[in-house]
Amino acid sequence: MPIAMSRHAPLLFIAVIYPPLASRSPAHKRVLYVEDQPANVLLMRSIFERRPDDRLGVALDGDSALRAAADFRPDRLLLDLNLPDCLGTDLLARLRLIRACAHVPAVVVTADHEFDIRGTGFCDLWRKPLSLQVTLQRLALLLHDQDVADPFADAWRSTAEPPRGQPTLNR
Repeated sequence: MPIAMSRHAPLLFIAVIYPPLASRSPAHKRVLYVEDQPANVLLMRSIFERRPDDRLGVALDGDSALRAAADFRPDRLLLDLNLPDCLGTDLLARLRLIRACAHVPAVVVTADHEFDIRGTGFCDLWRKPLSLQVTLQRLALLLHDQDVADPFADAWRSTAEPPRGQPTLNR
């Protein structure tokens, strides 16, 4: 049975069948956020409430993300590094085997201040705790919004270099 897509509520992927994507506009983005901490999910939901044309899908663990990915067909991935059933780096490698996620830009979201994205396949790193305003700015850049001022560039710029051939938000 399909679930309804609320304009503001994130989709929680736990063994459900998703609605077809036929009515999707190319300008609207779908972001799959894999996060097991409710407070972080609520923050991301509040961020997407400010982006009413985009859709947030939430998976609570790696297995749910893998089941959801092919049907949801995300345009971007936001992956927690430490999930209950796997590491975000391992999940990204498994998601890359799914046709719908093979080339989708992926951001790691972590509180691990020693994690380095080089060689991982992630295009950027967002450190927790996430700030609402900074995350809004970074999400706008990730989703390629037009006319986005970036007053927080120095505050959030990652020092890690992306893997060769991977897109980056760092300038």
